[in-house]
Amino acid sequence: MNKEDTLKKIIGLDEENLELSEKSIRQEIARLSDELDQTVKSKYLYANECTNVAEQLYDLAMKIKELNLKKQQLEIWNVNKKYLSQE
Repeated sequence: MNKEDTLKKIIGLDEENLELSEKSIRQEIARLSDELDQTVKSKYLYANECTNVAEQLYDLAMKIKELNLKKQQLEIWNVNKKYLSQE
């Protein structure tokens, strides 16, 4: 018996168990790889959603800013109109 066979025997691995172990390791690697892919995809989609929401919030902020400017212009117009009517 050579050293490799002795080591296999000590740790309880024969050729069949070794092949099963390699197969289960490959399967676990494939499963974890798929899980990683799904996680990356879901995080990408979440980041994309966050970007969309941020863009919508920015658009709303610009609309509010524009409406506030129009409100100020209207207030100035009303003051000027009132002043002109007093003359």
